[in-house]
Amino acid sequence: MIPVLYVDDDPILLMICTLFFERTGEIEIDTASSLSEANKKMGSRTYECIISDYQMPGINGIRFLQELRSRGNTTPFILFTSYNDDDSLKKEAYRHGVFSVVGKNSAGKNAIHNLIRTVYWASLYGKDSKRPVCLGPDTYLVRQGDNYERNRKDIDREPVRSEI
Repeated sequence: MIPVLYVDDDPILLMICTLFFERTGEIEIDTASSLSEANKKMGSRTYECIISDYQMPGINGIRFLQELRSRGNTTPFILFTSYNDDDSLKKEAYRHGVFSVVGKNSAGKNAIHNLIRTVYWASLYGKDSKRPVCLGPDTYLVRQGDNYERNRKDIDREPVRSEI
């Protein structure tokens, strides 16, 4: 299971994303509706990936990332935003170390599907792993200490097959 923290001030989106992530059977998602709640959860648990909305009350996602980095937290950070068409936002996000910017504006479940795929990639290139070593056309050795392999086809497949 890939432990993920998702921070967003929209409770409906938190619920929908949770349902889709749980259906993969591979991602364990914790949600937080505020940064204070997220900080409490991060104090008691480690995550392989953090997803954050950009615009939240009192702070934006990039500022949240800056706070995490200033505390030494190197967890891959995904910005899930409806402002994904703004190139200056993307440039600022990547300059501050965002793993990826995923748009909420994609049609239907495509946005959530893209988010799920990005989480898989973030777990592959996470803070504790090195760049994958290619073992063949479809298999990469990710964490040598754990003897952990992940098949590229598993990541590229659509993990969510049913409609809500």
